[in-house]
Amino acid sequence: MAQKAPNAWGLYDMLGIVWEWCSDWYGEYKEEKNDPTGPASGVSKVLRGGSWFINPGVVRVSFRYGYEPSGRYKSIGFRCGGELP
Repeated sequence: MAQKAPNAWGLYDMLGIVWEWCSDWYGEYKEEKNDPTGPASGVSKVLRGGSWFINPGVVRVSFRYGYEPSGRYKSIGFRCGGELP
């Protein structure tokens, strides 16, 4: 049973299914703001959100983890984004 409102595509409760790849490189933020970006380059990309395979205490959008872009694991995925028609 859905516990939150659906997203723009009508999907419910997406957080915590798989870690979500982000386009940002992992590193310290230079400033505090609503949608910060990481460094211009690096070794690890940002994963967010947590998954079914991790401590529930870190299953939140604000939690970041760095992982090599070539890495693969059963609890890492991505979200299709973009503008809706």
